[in-house]
Amino acid sequence: MIGFTIQVTFKNKNWKIVKRRNLFEKLHDKLKSDIKGDDKEFTIEFPKFKDHSDETEDEMQESMEALSNYLTELAKNPDVYSNQIFLEFCEVSSVTYRLRGAIVYKEGPVTKRSGGRYKQDSSWSYKYVKSCFRNWSTRWFVLTDQYLLFLEDSADDEPNECLLIDSNFHVIYGENQTGDELGITVINNHRKLELKAKDAFEFTTWLRAFRTAIENNGLQSRVRRSFDSFSPMRNNNHVEFFIDGNDYWNRLYEELMTAEKEVFITDWWLTPEIYLKRPVNLYNTEMDEYRLDNVLAKIAEKGVKVWVLVWKEVEVGGMLYNSSQHVKDSLENMHENIIVQRHPANLIQFWSHHEKICVIDQKKAFAGGIDLCMGRYDTHSHPIKDKGDEAGNYLFPGKDYSNSRIKDFVEVKDTSEALISRNTTPRMPWHDLHLFVKGETAQDLAVHFIEYWNNAKIDVEGTKNKEGAFLRPVENLMDTMSKSRGKHIDGSVDDLHMYDEGEEFGIIGKDFIEYIVQDADMELEVDKGAEDLGKKPYT
Repeated sequence: MIGFTIQVTFKNKNWKIVKRRNLFEKLHDKLKSDIKGDDKEFTIEFPKFKDHSDETEDEMQESMEALSNYLTELAKNPDVYSNQIFLEFCEVSSVTYRLRGAIVYKEGPVTKRSGGRYKQDSSWSYKYVKSCFRNWSTRWFVLTDQYLLFLEDSADDEPNECLLIDSNFHVIYGENQTGDELGITVINNHRKLELKAKDAFEFTTWLRAFRTAIENNGLQSRVRRSFDSFSPMRNNNHVEFFIDGNDYWNRLYEELMTAEKEVFITDWWLTPEIYLKRPVNLYNTEMDEYRLDNVLAKIAEKGVKVWVLVWKEVEVGGMLYNSSQHVKDSLENMHENIIVQRHPANLIQFWSHHEKICVIDQKKAFAGGIDLCMGRYDTHSHPIKDKGDEAGNYLFPGKDYSNSRIKDFVEVKDTSEALISRNTTPRMPWHDLHLFVKGETAQDLAVHFIEYWNNAKIDVEGTKNKEGAFLRPVENLMDTMSKSRGKHIDGSVDDLHMYDEGEEFGIIGKDFIEYIVQDADMELEVDKGAEDLGKKPYT
């Protein structure tokens, strides 16, 4: 197999793609067929070559120069540079330039098989039904240093699914492993995705891209994970501990107000109306800016996306009071940038979401034992009485003055009235621990939430509803390695991974040739083409 390595460049960004010569011919035929009409005429001629088995070394060099000139001519043609067919050849899709912080190793169409999600396939009835109807279809795949996306086609705005390169991510391939000579199976903690390459060249180039992505992924580092943890131990962290809710919530307010891109929150129970700073006067609106729902609305108005995952409670005899529907309704009504998921979907489950995590911009995070809800705020002195001061200020306003040993929470939508008498009944203190971390572990917590969210989204909505998008990591935990190869969306790319004969993932062979098309003027053209990518499906 003879392949050509092409360097695609625009502005200060560049990447390399590997193509066989027959793909250039197919590109030409597709463009010639697609670009036609009264005001369009495709007049660019495709170079003529001998069959490669008869070519001399000099003729091979001439053919490479001819292809370089051909691509340069294509890139300068206004009818070509924004054409989806040409952009797909350059491995450009509608999401290419929107993958913040990603290093893209390969994009392109691949045939996939439906099914393979572990939770769905655990049911024998589901297995039987789906085994009869599992179909193959072509999708556009995007492989980065942190995840594998696939879309309906290269013009799709949002992915159908995002498979993280998690601690169990690995790839098996070939007839012995997959039952197909060109079969590739991608496996992570949530899915076993079956792919099929159309030829040996596509098979080999995708396998090499997978290997490079795995080698450069932070969670996939070859290091020991104590207690079967999802992430390894990290050294580069700044950590602070908070005893009791007062210190935690004060710091949380300050950090939330610095959010620039996104905030992730998950809790067992969340009360939108809680005040992060105390004391509070319920009859004075000056403190309303410290209410959690108002804080989230304020940062959402700045353009920050807020993603909230809460447990969908199952009420048994009125014993559970989380009112997750109220959380979803009240927060999503505050601003369109706030998205709330309730999970699980329908059936009674004998488990609950019990983690208490808040991640800010995937760089800073809080984790511990204190929910953002009523009954969790307290100070180091743990007062058991709170009758307020002369101005009507309370540390524990409304229902937050509580004692669940005497009367548990009910009607939590209304937070204004206490359930117990402030004059006769002491409140129950709440003593717990939370921490703040900035550094690599914060990024691990971000990846953990993303895995959490994406799994819940598929469980609740499936892959068709793209309103609550699949989340993606934006920082690589192994920057020193990951930035050396691939398509770096936030900057430039350095060296292509060189392929040696006899590598573990297959052999391209001694005729594999690297040739870089340096003169193709693809700066503004490719950039504009990506923005104007049409909605014509891949064929």
